[in-house]
Amino acid sequence: MKQLLDVFTFQLQKKELGKYHKEAISFDEIAKALIDSNPSKSKMGALLQEIVKTFDTSFLISSDSSKAICFNNVRDFCISEDSNTISGIFLGGNTGQQYDVYNNEDASTVTHVVKPSEVASLPFFFKIWFPKNFNTGVLVVHRYSTNTCLGLFKKRLSELFSTLGYKLNTQKFVPKDKVEEFLDNCNIFKIGISWKKGLDNSLKPEVDLLQGNSFSSAITGISLPASKLISDLAYRRKVTSEISALYPEYDETLHNLTFYYVDSKGQKANSTIDALECLIPSISLGITCVNSDNTPNWEEIKKIADIYIELIKKDLKYNAKEQ
Repeated sequence: MKQLLDVFTFQLQKKELGKYHKEAISFDEIAKALIDSNPSKSKMGALLQEIVKTFDTSFLISSDSSKAICFNNVRDFCISEDSNTISGIFLGGNTGQQYDVYNNEDASTVTHVVKPSEVASLPFFFKIWFPKNFNTGVLVVHRYSTNTCLGLFKKRLSELFSTLGYKLNTQKFVPKDKVEEFLDNCNIFKIGISWKKGLDNSLKPEVDLLQGNSFSSAITGISLPASKLISDLAYRRKVTSEISALYPEYDETLHNLTFYYVDSKGQKANSTIDALECLIPSISLGITCVNSDNTPNWEEIKKIADIYIELIKKDLKYNAKEQ
């Protein structure tokens, strides 16, 4: 099973009088507000301790009840005030569905049943860097080619910062040459339009001019460059504007736009407009990151995570001595 890393830079916007500041706030400024509750800690130490509190929870279940993560049993947990990082290995996996388990050499006998209320978990590594007197951090989350809990992990962090009065914004990082190579050969061939899940029925119009109350339609026969759609906000607005012209009933607050694309390997996939960064490939790890028994080699994965954090520091022109 292939091991991969998803790497993000992130910033926080402060909320005041019901509105978020346009400029991202320094992590050091955030930490100042936490000193009173952690008087024996340094400012960054107080911030790290506040983040750690979010990991003391039972399994967090996704909105569609298909995924779950848990931080109660975080392994190899590390808080470093010297490097302003927290890291560890959490549990996560599929849930909400019954699985029959067999020995791979005998398909006649069920050896175990995973119930819908149980979680078929795997271990995942994460590391977060919060630099002093700086407004951009780094989030690294490990995953498998067949399993990821990244969405839930980011949701948990977003919820935490929201309770502190901040909005979490992330941007996926992959070395520039790899992104360009991937996106140059990635084209969007269809755009789907549908109701957002969990939408209050009272918000839906009684009659939808397209296909009744189900409202599910698609624009086909197109070829949009994925690279431009991701990197050029004006181009993205132009695309959504043209969709509105074709379908006057389209409302971004009520409807989802799903982009269907063919990646550089010729494989079909899709992404919503709110998660276009998912089109950017993850960082694939080499064979040194997998043990002989097909389990993750955590020490090697940690080393590579640190390499990417240092790479991003240089990209951001971050100098620890100046902070």
